[in-house]
Amino acid sequence: RRAGPAQDRCRRFAESLQDLLTAVRLAPDDPVPHYQLGWFLSRHGSSMAVAELQTCLDKDPEHLDSLIQLGVTRAERGELRQAEAHLQAALRLDPSDPIANHEFGALLLDQGRVHEAISHLRFAMEEMAGDREILLDLALAYQQAGFLEQARAILEDQVLKRDPADLHAHYHL
Repeated sequence: RRAGPAQDRCRRFAESLQDLLTAVRLAPDDPVPHYQLGWFLSRHGSSMAVAELQTCLDKDPEHLDSLIQLGVTRAERGELRQAEAHLQAALRLDPSDPIANHEFGALLLDQGRVHEAISHLRFAMEEMAGDREILLDLALAYQQAGFLEQARAILEDQVLKRDPADLHAHYHL
């Protein structure tokens, strides 16, 4: 079976990455290979990630972790419609997965869909009690929805009790 254009591009990216890593290994004190590797990763890293994750899903369409990571990566790239589709597919596979619920809730929050976000973030918080990122996202969702007392309680009673110097919690308070 012949590889498609995305797979060919990913193969070429992987070969280029290997060459750049070899250059860094051969000349660790030379700044130029480090710059070139950094530029390459900043330019092509997420494209390579999307291609590899999609390859994983082509081989196993129900690979939950790949669906979640593909959703996160696409969201970071601003591909919100695709990100939402991947995270919804992950939730269809396992509606009780706390990471899928957290990432989907965070995506909804970023889109201003705070009431939808709250239910996913609350579920994730119940499953992963004490997770700082989930707590901060849930507090922010509560704030944006106008539930200021709930947001304050999370920030003060859960985040700041663990880390009194947490800048994000202080900022949101």
